[in-house]
Amino acid sequence: AEELCAFIIRLDRYTGCDFTLEESGVFNFSSDTITVFRISEQEEALPLNYVEQTTTPLRFPLNPNGGWEWDPVIITSGAKLITKPESTLQLMVYDFFVNPDCNSWFNVQSFDGTTAKFEGRVCGLDEKALTFNTNGLFIVLFYKSSISTEDYLGSMEWFETTTNITSQN
Repeated sequence: AEELCAFIIRLDRYTGCDFTLEESGVFNFSSDTITVFRISEQEEALPLNYVEQTTTPLRFPLNPNGGWEWDPVIITSGAKLITKPESTLQLMVYDFFVNPDCNSWFNVQSFDGTTAKFEGRVCGLDEKALTFNTNGLFIVLFYKSSISTEDYLGSMEWFETTTNITSQN
């Protein structure tokens, strides 16, 4: 009850597959409550699921000696929706891509318990750490092009943050 759920379903071939949700048990939801993200040509993917905050940044690519790579990463704060108004799940993506043509990238999506939102693509255009916040979960897709030869393209870290709310008299 009250847990955030995300499922990664791998298929040999996506073309021609249909999904039918017969029963969800989810009530009072918007059309974004159940969202399907499609990933085509997924061969060497390493799906990751994290429910605790990081102690050190997660570095990408996960397999620096390999060819192309496609890694879906799901990040939550204890698999629960954050309900404290002064708290959020914060994701920091460090952009060290050397190719400004976006041949390799992070795609960041968030889900706040009601709405799925595409936060953006991080691919060498920002040259800094980008910060994203949600009360729900993040789904991050990391893609490394087969023409990328770098051992390190970026990293991510995440944690629950609390802001001090002060009342003004």
